[in-house]
Amino acid sequence: MRPTSGGRDGITVNCIVPAGDSDAYRVYADLNPGIHEAISAAIPMRRMGDCRIDIAGAVLGLVSRNGRFITWQTFYVDGGAWLARPPNDHAPDTDIHTGRHQSATAAA
Repeated sequence: MRPTSGGRDGITVNCIVPAGDSDAYRVYADLNPGIHEAISAAIPMRRMGDCRIDIAGAVLGLVSRNGRFITWQTFYVDGGAWLARPPNDHAPDTDIHTGRHQSATAAA
């Protein structure tokens, strides 16, 4: 999709990169003792975001009429983690995606 695609129809395209304390993260943290403390220490706010409050606020802002002029942006809702340490520069044993591969397919 080109950046101009959908604009005439009011379609916006944005990306949110969260650091949220989700159920999946909790399972990972429980299986890897000490990981939560290490990850939290790498985040300037010293905690993971609450998915229902911290992350949802960004999503709701974008999908509401308040976000109607925001498009082709990436929002790091991560307590400042990206600014403190780029995503590919993780401290040892703090990358929750290590060994996991994800793929996405475009909807028809």
